[in-house]
Amino acid sequence: MEKNTKWIIGAIVVVLVIWLGYSMSGTQEPKETGPIKIGIIAPLSGEAASWGDNFLAGAELAKKEINDAGGVNGRLIEFIVEDDQCKSATGVSAINKLISIDKVNVIAGPICSSVGGPALPIAQNNAIPTIIVASAP
Repeated sequence: MEKNTKWIIGAIVVVLVIWLGYSMSGTQEPKETGPIKIGIIAPLSGEAASWGDNFLAGAELAKKEINDAGGVNGRLIEFIVEDDQCKSATGVSAINKLISIDKVNVIAGPICSSVGGPALPIAQNNAIPTIIVASAP
């Protein structure tokens, strides 16, 4: 994986975490005290797996650096990773699981536009901040 790709992906995760930390800061006590759950949706198998592997490697690097520095407002970052295989039906199932079962705070991904099209309205309807990383075949 190119060094620039890792930095770009790491920067995206850092922006997500900073935004989440900023949105929870202020005079009020944080509503949650456990880890910050970030859902990762990426193709980890299939034709676009190299895109997903690169994305996940960059995200893991950013998570390690942030957690080693004490997390965000004392809360560590936890990833919940779903393989969408760059398929829309699998991606829809993944985003529903992340939102309904895993109760993630934010979602990074999907990478494939074939997943993003049907999956992102689900995140939007549930008010879950979501960042699309790129667009793969």
